Amino acid sequence: METSSNEKEIRIRFIHEFLIKGGGNFVKMLNYVNEKSQEAGIGEIKERMLREHLADLRRGNFTHLEVNHERDKNGHLFDIVFDKLIYTYKESSPLPSFGDLDEEERISLPFLLGILSPYASIPAVSKVLEDIKQRFKLDQLELSSAKAVVVHKPLLKEEKKVVELTIKILGHIKREECIEFDYLRVDTLAPKKNSNIRKVMPLQIRIYENIYYLTAVTIEKEAKLANYRIDKIDRLKVDVLCENDTDTIVHFNYKKYQKEYNLSKRFENSIGIWIHDKDDPIETVRICFWGWAASYVQSLPLHKSQKIKQEDIDHTNNTLIAEISIQLEPRAKGKNTAIERSKELSFLLGRFSGFYKLLT
Repeated sequence: METSSNEKEIRIRFIHEFLIKGGGNFVKMLNYVNEKSQEAGIGEIKERMLREHLADLRRGNFTHLEVNHERDKNGHLFDIVFDKLIYTYKESSPLPSFGDLDEEERISLPFLLGILSPYASIPAVSKVLEDIKQRFKLDQLELSSAKAVVVHKPLLKEEKKVVELTIKILGHIKREECIEFDYLRVDTLAPKKNSNIRKVMPLQIRIYENIYYLTAVTIEKEAKLANYRIDKIDRLKVDVLCENDTDTIVHFNYKKYQKEYNLSKRFENSIGIWIHDKDDPIETVRICFWGWAASYVQSLPLHKSQKIKQEDIDHTNNTLIAEISIQLEPRAKGKNTAIERSKELSFLLGRFSGFYKLLT
């Protein structure tokens, strides 16, 4: 629901639009403002309120960008003339600048709202969404059109709590604090029986297939880079790691480990969040797709390295060969199916079952 203050600001903009378009008499102005107000989902006004809004526009009593212009003897910042029963801006008058987007740019705002709305449970995103609505004074019609943008995003179990924990972990990363937590095995549905304490240096949050992961370095004799599904952290609870028998928090050097594990490029040749040994080779995988799968990978590459090597190989305009260059564990002789080659490759291609084959 718009506040009366917001309604006033919106109507003043409608008056400005009317004047910019060449103006007109008082009745036409009132009709224009009320028609636009109805579209925007706010109440209509009578003559008296229109005169008040017109006076506020003249005096600059609304949110607008400052202009280098002195007020006239009547205290007016913007000069609106009434001549031969017609209201218009005086040619020499500065015009109010609302800091708005142009029409094409403004049309993109509902699209942006629709894209961000699935992430509204994240506090910062929620604030950005509200700021966009208030900053650009979106009317009801524009807000409604945002609902036409539908993002299919499966809801993670206890997603709100997972997001809250993710934000907490980001705080530990910022403060370079080591953390500890009980971690449940991802290959079992059994509860705490299979949990183990993890002590790590948190480095990154990664999101893949709508699952939140923590990328961290383990604190042990032979430290290693590892990924942890945040939803598999027991009770969705992490604690700062402290020195034995003290309350002194254990810190780490974020820049040191970011550089040591080359995080900016570490996942370039991986599928999703898979962590490979540095010695795992980069292999070129050739895959033949047909039917809907061929169209899908043509439009949405499996990996940024994807290259289409051949199309229409069966002369039906419905088959293609794609190549991707990714790290894979060294394969044993004769292992050619996706599941034999690697779990990650099998996961990547699983959705195309029956519509692809690996080429040796």
